[in-house]
Amino acid sequence: MVCRASIAACLVALFATIAATPAHTAEPAAEPTPAVVNGANEAVAWIRVNRPAGSAEGPYETFERTRQRYVQWFESPIIIQAVLRQPEIANLETMRNEEPDPTAWLLAALDVTAPEGTELIRVGVRGERMDDLQQVVDAVAQTFVTDMVERERTNLLAWRDQLVKKYREVQTEILSKEEALTAKSGGSDAFSPEIRRELLLGEIGSLRAQRTPLQIELRSIQADIAVAGTLGEQADQRKVARLCILEKQISQLTADMDTTLRGWSIAQAERKAEEVSIDQHRRIFDEIGRQLESTSLDLESPPKIQRVEAPTNSEMP
Repeated sequence: MVCRASIAACLVALFATIAATPAHTAEPAAEPTPAVVNGANEAVAWIRVNRPAGSAEGPYETFERTRQRYVQWFESPIIIQAVLRQPEIANLETMRNEEPDPTAWLLAALDVTAPEGTELIRVGVRGERMDDLQQVVDAVAQTFVTDMVERERTNLLAWRDQLVKKYREVQTEILSKEEALTAKSGGSDAFSPEIRRELLLGEIGSLRAQRTPLQIELRSIQADIAVAGTLGEQADQRKVARLCILEKQISQLTADMDTTLRGWSIAQAERKAEEVSIDQHRRIFDEIGRQLESTSLDLESPPKIQRVEAPTNSEMP
């Protein structure tokens, strides 16, 4: 039989174990106060990633990928080392006396999640000393926000500088192309297609006017030579010589007309290509202008990543 003393000792040990075990409490949705997770204290900070309507982030899936990328960035050496280099963090009791490897401890203690269906990022740090944990989690959250805001602003400024440079290059190229096109056309007065067509018709008309009387004279001489042949008479040698001259002159005028027309066609094709090129450059110019305006607005807007207090239940899914 088990003695009463043994039973009493067992009961005492059982009650002591129960008293030492933390009571399990439901974690509030908004976590306005430090929570107790798995027997360790946890300090929590919140960050909001704003996604304005019409944002360039695109569909919700793209925005979610952006948030998850931010979550992973918390464990980057840039963030971890920036936190641990802060004197107020390095001098904490947890860092000085209890943790031989602060970097490994912080990576293990850090718990960052992106609650689904929200714009929030939850940053938690688990450990024993609640006061230390709160300072650490605040430093982690603030370091992340500062780093990302500065990084985003730096990227925007660099992007704006690239846009400004390209904007000026395209503008200069458009002006150069327009000047070259005007010069080829013989000045601004000849820039109109109607005027260019009139000039072409005038040149062709002049060549045709020179060729027509030569063709009439040619046909007349050809007729005289044919009649002489029919009558069995010898052709007038002066007319024969004149016939050769006329044929050469008519042939040259016809070639000149063909060259003029071909040159006009080539010039028209080249001009059309140049006009298309100028039009394309103008569209690029306009698009760069829109991007410049959008980037300037982004630089003037509040940062899309901000520290926030504990969210209300209405903000949680």
